[in-house]
Amino acid sequence: MTVLSYPAAAPAITSGMRALMYGVQDLSLDVSAQGEYSVHVYLWGHTYELDIRVTKAPHKLGAQSIWAKTIYLPRNHDGRPALSETALDDLSETIAYLQSLLIKPEARA
Repeated sequence: MTVLSYPAAAPAITSGMRALMYGVQDLSLDVSAQGEYSVHVYLWGHTYELDIRVTKAPHKLGAQSIWAKTIYLPRNHDGRPALSETALDDLSETIAYLQSLLIKPEARA
């Protein structure tokens, strides 16, 4: 198991938020692998944004998202206030939505 150490540059992003962000990425792979939807997850490090888009698969250039969410992660390493105090709630809601897109095993049979 790899243990990652994190620099002190982003003290407002907790280990709980990191775990939820990994959960969003993990679910995006599972949902996309099913073939009905394409899930796109982008992390914009310079603005502390996590952008999630869901489109119908196969994804075509210019396809409209059927669901989208931008989560502004807290930041205070430069003295500015956090952009969002709801990041944990937003991440949890995103995980719940992505889980709702998973095909139930009994539906595959």
